[in-house]
Amino acid sequence: SNQQFFKNLLKPDVLTQISTKQGIKYSVNQPQGFLPYEILIELIKLRAKISQVLILASDFREFDYLSLILKSKFGTNFQSYDTRRGKKERFEDFARINQDYPAVILGNRSASFFPLKQNSSIFVLNDIDSSHYEKRSPGWNSRDVSLLRKKDTSLFFFGASSSYEIQRLVEVGWIKNLEFKTSAKI
Repeated sequence: SNQQFFKNLLKPDVLTQISTKQGIKYSVNQPQGFLPYEILIELIKLRAKISQVLILASDFREFDYLSLILKSKFGTNFQSYDTRRGKKERFEDFARINQDYPAVILGNRSASFFPLKQNSSIFVLNDIDSSHYEKRSPGWNSRDVSLLRKKDTSLFFFGASSSYEIQRLVEVGWIKNLEFKTSAKI
């Protein structure tokens, strides 16, 4: 189980918090020694037991890779919103997501505006990547849109390193660093 996966990686109180609490906010830096996205997938599994999970991919390469993995892990409880598709197909995907409320949704920047169920989680991947920024007026980015969500929405900013903005929020105590045990077997 994914509880067992994290047992050797996280302190017990942190594991309890990320597997049961709503409205938590974490910055997660991918630790070395794990397969790409291995920690991310396990975190998504934990959070999907609580409510919906929205993953905001930073680019299409990451989107395509994660789409294959998430489809195999969640089957019909997974839906993607691919902005490369035509307007009609995107609208159909949007309507399906709002009607079926799948457990796990993968999207790009514009998916940060999706209506989500209560106590949902959002994972913003590599928020430092420029593809999360809308350059046309009015300018916005998926990190800031996610930060403005309802208080019960849990946020995870996942990547190789934190952006300056996220690091500043960690320094002022608004977001916590998800720290892994240094003695974890890798």
